[in-house]
Amino acid sequence: MWVARWSFDENRDRFGTEHSTERGTAASLLVAVLPIADPLMDPVERSKLDLFAPEDKMIAAALSRFERNATLGPPLVVEALCEGDLWPPRGDWIVVTCRDDGSARYGIAPFVGVADVGNPREACGAIRRVLGE
Repeated sequence: MWVARWSFDENRDRFGTEHSTERGTAASLLVAVLPIADPLMDPVERSKLDLFAPEDKMIAAALSRFERNATLGPPLVVEALCEGDLWPPRGDWIVVTCRDDGSARYGIAPFVGVADVGNPREACGAIRRVLGE
């Protein structure tokens, strides 16, 4: 399993004779990616699969979106995880995302965030424990 916390803090700086800094909104997104093997596959073939979460590609896809958008936030991370070519051709990945409002969504990549998690408190708590929070 691969887990991450994406945090976004907004600060507004005003320059000039009356310089000021205002702290704006903050948002975060917990992400868990769990590789799974297709249970309908031949057991011998399934045992040969080296399933992994494409960490470098996921981060690069998110950073690429950040470079092209003026407003950063959790929706851009989810959008990046929906890229089909991000995911290896064999295997499947369950992606769980947890939001600050206590809600959570999941899906099998690249269909990230298509369904509500029925027990978001427990699912997100498990992700937080893996992160050491």
